[in-house]
Amino acid sequence: MPTAAPLDELSFIYFLRTLRLGDGEGQSSTRHYDSTRTPTRVRVLGREPVRVPAGEFQAVQVEMRVRDPRQYGGEGVIRIDFTDDARHLPLRIESRIPRAGHMVLSLEALTPSCGVGPTSGHAAD
Repeated sequence: MPTAAPLDELSFIYFLRTLRLGDGEGQSSTRHYDSTRTPTRVRVLGREPVRVPAGEFQAVQVEMRVRDPRQYGGEGVIRIDFTDDARHLPLRIESRIPRAGHMVLSLEALTPSCGVGPTSGHAAD
């Protein structure tokens, strides 16, 4: 492993939830388990309301750039909208993958176990 604390793609999403970056701020990480995919660069694009099937939420949009010669033919870009609260729940994940096309994953519903009632549609701190 190139790092003592390696991360795969899904782990990176959870890692991003822990970052406290301001608008326009970013950082690089060399924690990807595949050394050919480092560094992974992350930056905050901004904050705005985002509507997904689960409702409308105040969100922070994060861009993750991953060097990936195999799947992306160079660099992959993934945009993730997280709730702009203490939980940073993933609301929307968007990417273009050469062999798969344009992909958008959206949060369908929240359950009471998430700390929000199923009909409120708003994340709370």
